[in-house]
Amino acid sequence: MKDITKSAKISSSRLESKIEANCIRKSIELGWFPVKLGHQGHPDRFFIKQGKIVFIEFKRLNGKLSKLQKYTHAIYAAMGEFRVHICRSVKELEDILNNAESN
Repeated sequence: MKDITKSAKISSSRLESKIEANCIRKSIELGWFPVKLGHQGHPDRFFIKQGKIVFIEFKRLNGKLSKLQKYTHAIYAAMGEFRVHICRSVKELEDILNNAESN
């Protein structure tokens, strides 16, 4: 019998990676430099432009943070102005980056 749970997880992660790929393209169009973070629990990427740094965690539409992500993101917040933004679409990323640029 086919394991539906496994294929649902693969499908969900593909969707999240597609959101991330589309957002990276958009960020470059907007003049931001995307950097991949590869440590478990940390944000997926940070984006740099003109002295500004924005941390982003990509999630599918109904995706939730893991306990480790919540813990790590709280540490970022406690360090000062290092908020980790949750992004579920290219439009959200565009809004986040435009807001960061104007502050």
